[in-house]
Amino acid sequence: MNHAANFVATARTNLHRVALAFCLLFFPIFSAYAQSSTAVTHSHPQDTPEAAVTAFYGWYLGALAKDRVPLRDDRKQMQSFVVTQLLKKIEHGIKNGEADSDYFTRAQDYFDDWASNIAVSDVRISGNTASTIVTLGNSKESRHGLAVQLVKEGDGWKISSVNDQR
Repeated sequence: MNHAANFVATARTNLHRVALAFCLLFFPIFSAYAQSSTAVTHSHPQDTPEAAVTAFYGWYLGALAKDRVPLRDDRKQMQSFVVTQLLKKIEHGIKNGEADSDYFTRAQDYFDDWASNIAVSDVRISGNTASTIVTLGNSKESRHGLAVQLVKEGDGWKISSVNDQR
């Protein structure tokens, strides 16, 4: 009986070693494949000025709807969409009481349909800078136009200024 128990114990140990060797050998291969597949299928959300402003306003207005203050509550996310100099300028204005409306919407309040109705038009790219018109809202009373300037940083576009559309 002892001989049978030793055989089973040895077989289990060998099975564990084989399983461990399999994981150590194939896990890095599968992991690298998964990462490369993801990199190929998912592009950077700020590859174009249109993509950058659409992604930003969708996220930003969604955050406001959840009663978040993106500049304070989601600083890292803000930095991924907006150039550092503009964030500093906005913070300086807030500290000095110069902000009477939201910088990115140029409004004191927002309509519920803005987050789901973001239209980008009149995109003009000149080297590492771009300008575009962003229209928020879908109805006559909610429609609101913004002139957005962007700069290219690395592989993506970031917002460098926002003004009312004139």
